[in-house]
Amino acid sequence: MTKPWMSVTDEEILDFDGGQTGTMARYERIMQHRSHVELRNLAHMLQGVMQSVHRASLLVGEKADAAITKADEAIARYDAASVEQRKQQTTMRRLTVVLAVATVLYTIINGIGVFQSWRANQLQEQSLELTRAQLSRSSAAPSPTGDAGPRNPRP
Repeated sequence: MTKPWMSVTDEEILDFDGGQTGTMARYERIMQHRSHVELRNLAHMLQGVMQSVHRASLLVGEKADAAITKADEAIARYDAASVEQRKQQTTMRRLTVVLAVATVLYTIINGIGVFQSWRANQLQEQSLELTRAQLSRSSAAPSPTGDAGPRNPRP
């Protein structure tokens, strides 16, 4: 009586050296069946691997989409910040021009004030010189009463 095909080991098949064609055909069918079972198991495992790869690629795609969205948001924030910075720089340039013009006007006004003070000092000096000249002339001229001294009427 022959052994059930599931209890036949690989060693028995590989070590068989008999010439019975029936036994050889049986071993061949057992090997084909085992190969078929193992190929089905391999296909099942490959299918699991493919599902894992597919899920991983979906996750990677989602993460890539999230990263792209974040990058787009960062670019939008950068663009908004650059617009604000451009406005700020324009305002700073305008303020600098206003400050420069104000400084020039302040200098001109102070210059005019200095010139007016100098001119006033010159006029005061001329007035003082004229007053001194008149006083010196009046003290050198004889008085209408005839004496050269000051007039002091005595009661």
